[in-house]
Amino acid sequence: MTALAPARQSIKIATRDLVRAGGGGEASALMTRVVQQKLSDYGNVNHLSFMPVDVVVDLESVTVGLPGHPHVTRALALAQGFGLVPLPAGRTPGTVWLDHIRCVAKEAGDVVARLAGAATTATTRALSPRERGDLRHEVGEAIAALVAVNAALDDDGDIE
Repeated sequence: MTALAPARQSIKIATRDLVRAGGGGEASALMTRVVQQKLSDYGNVNHLSFMPVDVVVDLESVTVGLPGHPHVTRALALAQGFGLVPLPAGRTPGTVWLDHIRCVAKEAGDVVARLAGAATTATTRALSPRERGDLRHEVGEAIAALVAVNAALDDDGDIE
């Protein structure tokens, strides 16, 4: 049997995690068009078959809000060199652009402040897991602010 490349193994692991998040093989089979054994095969690195896209959609739609969501979609994006960022919820027409400017400036400033702090304390050592986690949190908030601006561009386009 041909060994799977690491990126494909990651997709298999994400598939296994998705089935577990869906309540296990038996519960997940009830929510999809495939049987429990096939779901097990899809998450097994020793099987070359992968979960069909419609089955991924079915299971990811019931795991919203659970840790790791969307499991397989995130792994697929990563395998192609992309990151996945959720769109903001509850977009409304009539964007207040000054609010976006404030938010982007604040979140970007938080990232710069964390980077500066890390650079001064870690010039001769690696960042601690806590420092990495804090920085990732700030970067995530800055990305979310920019995604909100991008989503607002799809709204009515009026500048208030």
